[in-house]
Amino acid sequence: MKNVKELYMKGMKYASVLVKTMACALMLGSLQAHADGGYSSEVVARNISTPNFWVKTDFTIPSYATFPSNAKLYNVIWKYTINGKIPSKGTFIAWLCHGDDNTCLNVTNAKSGTTTAFNTDGKALSTPFYLKYRINSSSSFSTVATGSAQLIVNMSY
Repeated sequence: MKNVKELYMKGMKYASVLVKTMACALMLGSLQAHADGGYSSEVVARNISTPNFWVKTDFTIPSYATFPSNAKLYNVIWKYTINGKIPSKGTFIAWLCHGDDNTCLNVTNAKSGTTTAFNTDGKALSTPFYLKYRINSSSSFSTVATGSAQLIVNMSY
C-alpha cells in the first residue's frame, strides 16, 4: 500500500510541475509582441538652458516608413537621456507627445519604456511624435546637456 501511495504522490508532483511549466509557456507566448511593421527614429535632443521653458525635440519619420490603410498603432517604445545634472532646486519634466500638446504621456520618471497609450488617440500613423521637456526653477542655471532620444513605432495589420 505504501508503494501505491508513493507512486501517486510522485505522479501528482510531476503533474504539478507539468502544469506550472505549461502555464509559464503560455504566459511567455502571450508576452511576445505582434508587430507587423513600423519605424524607428533616433535624434540628438536639444539641451536645456532656460528655466521654465519647454524644449521640443522632434522625432523624424524615416523615408522608408509606410503606412498601409489597414495598419493600426501597436505600441510605442521610447528612450531618452539626460547627460547633465539637473539643478538642485530644479524639477525636470518630460512628455512624449503624438502630433500636438493635447496627446501626451508623462515620461518624467520613465526615461525608457513601452506604451499603448497612443493606440486610440485618433491620430494618423503618419503623425510624428516629439519629446518636450523643461526644468522648472526659480533661478537660472548652466546649460543642462541632454543626449540621444530614440523612438520605435510598431504597427499591426
